[in-house]
Amino acid sequence: MKWPLTENAPATCVEKTCANTGGFRGPIPADCGTNAVCTDDGVGYTCTCEAGFSGSTTTNAPATCVEMTCADTDGAATPTPASCGTGATCTEDGDGYSCTCEAGFSGSTTTNEAALCADVDECGLETDDCDANALCENFAGTFNCTCLDGYAGNGTSCDPLPDKTSAAIVCTIPAGMFLGGLVVALPAVLY
Repeated sequence: MKWPLTENAPATCVEKTCANTGGFRGPIPADCGTNAVCTDDGVGYTCTCEAGFSGSTTTNAPATCVEMTCADTDGAATPTPASCGTGATCTEDGDGYSCTCEAGFSGSTTTNEAALCADVDECGLETDDCDANALCENFAGTFNCTCLDGYAGNGTSCDPLPDKTSAAIVCTIPAGMFLGGLVVALPAVLY
């Protein structure tokens, strides 16, 4: 239907708003598209993607919003994967993605942005499981236990090595045997 124009009739201009884009024809709400929110900006309206979605903000037109995922944070032809930062893992959560600090790191879980995860110093906090006779070394996200000199084991369990001066090990070598390339003429006892 054509609207009749009357010569010399005053024009009525209505600013486009989120509630009214139809002007004098009556209120027609703005269509910002799926997963976008409308905001009046004084010259019309803008459409911005909701949290968990990416896309360009538009003015007086719908926005194209794509859900953010661990594999794609921007909806581009070549997707940009989420970067959760050192010591964090990405998980899909329905509002985009979340970044959670891994074991050995501490920090707050974030939504749609990198987490700031700090290394936990298990040795300094004495939360390691090293034996009392082991040295604890902290590494990013983990630690290592090494038995001290004079002890043997895996670091979480260290046993003293036998004392070389407290117990003699006696070896008897019969005559006629080779010992380091020499032939033993008489029986020998080694301590």
